[in-house]
Amino acid sequence: MRRLFISLITLGLSAAAQATVINNTAGALQGNTASKDITSLTVTGTIDARDFKFIADSLTQLTELDLSQAQIVAYNSTKPLAGNVCSFPADELPSLVLMESDINTIVLPQGLKSLGHASLAGCANLTAVVLPETVTTIGSFALSATGITSISIPQSVAQLGEGAFAHCDSLTTVSFNAQQVPDFAFMGNTALAHLTLGNNVTVIGKDAFNGCTALSTITVDADNAIKEINAEAFIGAGAQAIDLSALAQLESIGDWAFASSSITSASIPQNATLGKGAFFYASNLGTVLLPQDIASIPDFAFAGAESLNATFDVPEQALSLGDYAFYNASNISVFNLPSSVEYLGNWAMAGMTGLDTINAARTTVPALGDSVWAGVMQNAVMLSTADNDVADLYAAVEQWKEFHILRNYYMGDVNMDGTVDITDVNALVAYVMNMEVSPFNIDVADINNDGSIDITDINGIVSFVLNGNYPYIRKAPGKHHASNGNTTADCISMHDLDINAGETATVELELTNSRQYSALQFDIDMPEGLVIVPGSLRGTTRDSKHTILLNNDGNRIVAFSSSVSPINGNEGAIITMQVRANDAVQGTIGITGLVLATPKSERYEGTDTYATVSATTGVDDVKACNDKVYAYGNILVIEAQEAGEAQIVAMNGMTQDIHVEAGRTEVDMPTGYYVVRLNGASHKVAIK
Repeated sequence: MRRLFISLITLGLSAAAQATVINNTAGALQGNTASKDITSLTVTGTIDARDFKFIADSLTQLTELDLSQAQIVAYNSTKPLAGNVCSFPADELPSLVLMESDINTIVLPQGLKSLGHASLAGCANLTAVVLPETVTTIGSFALSATGITSISIPQSVAQLGEGAFAHCDSLTTVSFNAQQVPDFAFMGNTALAHLTLGNNVTVIGKDAFNGCTALSTITVDADNAIKEINAEAFIGAGAQAIDLSALAQLESIGDWAFASSSITSASIPQNATLGKGAFFYASNLGTVLLPQDIASIPDFAFAGAESLNATFDVPEQALSLGDYAFYNASNISVFNLPSSVEYLGNWAMAGMTGLDTINAARTTVPALGDSVWAGVMQNAVMLSTADNDVADLYAAVEQWKEFHILRNYYMGDVNMDGTVDITDVNALVAYVMNMEVSPFNIDVADINNDGSIDITDINGIVSFVLNGNYPYIRKAPGKHHASNGNTTADCISMHDLDINAGETATVELELTNSRQYSALQFDIDMPEGLVIVPGSLRGTTRDSKHTILLNNDGNRIVAFSSSVSPINGNEGAIITMQVRANDAVQGTIGITGLVLATPKSERYEGTDTYATVSATTGVDDVKACNDKVYAYGNILVIEAQEAGEAQIVAMNGMTQDIHVEAGRTEVDMPTGYYVVRLNGASHKVAIK
């Protein structure tokens, strides 16, 4: 029991020893301190640099230091006390002396005027500092690399040293209203998220917020006086929330100021200058408004800004684009160059892979540096100029001439004679029929702009000629897209054909159509030994107003109307032709690539169909029969005079064999057109 009592007394004395209050006379703290193991110390009276030296070197367990009632007095040493410093002014937390100590709480004297150079630098455990309103100066790196989480800098602070709060990894919030944010002031503060700049701030120094990656909110006083944002001020920072347009007095943005930052928009006030690489690889930068009086776009200004406006307007008074100015700005699709631009620098627009159009207002050709558009597929980029004469100037200059230079055309003037008439109809028909046509301007042949040159465009030119009205367009050579025609089950088909070598037969091509068409084209693929007799194509009463043509290779048929008249009806033969078997023939006739055009030149892609070709073996093999094949709903009905095998052939060439009994047989079938072969005869039927 006695031992326990003695232990408690010892612990009590120890605890009392750890919390110490000393009324000190400057220079006497070492003699006034009974124990070096104290963790909490309050100093009253006076204190100077020698006492701070003792605290740093000897009170290694100290974590709390209260100087609120103390006065710091001057001390001058004959030899350096810390670093190379010999002179320590009054009312200043001494330079370097407490650097890298383990203090986590310090209360500064009420009359303190300044924090010396690196006075608390490296105090990683120091989480909070309250600066008295009397402080006018914070020395360079005074609180750098400390553990503070927030800081409010009094309005009384007139001078802040460089790097004062640099590399404070836990600092999240800053309120600042001194005249200048010094160089490196908050550099590397990776947790800094909220920054408030008061109306006294005029300058943001070099690298002030370099590497502040979490910086998301920057509040600027409405009456702010910020004039300068210096070099690399926000380089690598998450400064997406800064509103440059609110900085009405801003005069300059320094070199690399927002390089590699997260800034998302930048509306730069009039009269402000822009430094080299100001937004270099600011990959989130989407919207930029530049001053109209800017003299040039500086070197590297927007290099790597891969999210930059899809349409970019160079200011009206800019004379040049600097080297690498828009290098890899890959999101820009339309680039507007005003007439003021005289020069584009080396690699100025290289890597702009999203570029689609350049609008060049200048009537003379701007000079170029090296590799201005390196990596850009210039043959896929349209260059728009004032008129054809200016276009010719650009077309004669290296680098410029690689673009698709827009010229003025009459839509439909495919033979390039300056008007649209029947000669253009002839030229386009020949082109569609796979014939050699020269001259032929493919740029104006796609009348309905669907990406294909076909019968629908013939229809369109015929309409132009009839109406005497054709549009005037600007277009780049060869710029076409994939066909976007609608598909339809409508088709052209024919019955199976029995023909012997040396024979000629008449064949009907039947159009089954669900809408009105005025023109069509298709390929007809004949088996070896079977040919279409030249000159044998004839229209029927369904298409009496149409011209029907067969190309020289005998494999493409085109039908169109000079009055754009629709084909009559919805079913039945529209073309008859004769075919001749030069040899014994067996196989299929394919009717493929069907394109159908409405009177309004709407394009539809029809369904391929096939018919079987075989040789008859003699008259005795041909049976006359009274079999019936028809449909109701989705039911195929076969009424056979006798049992046998029936073959059902779909229009896509697929076949199905079924056994039918004498009498009635019913089969469920998908919607479509079919040929049913039974007892030597073929029957066509539609399932709808």
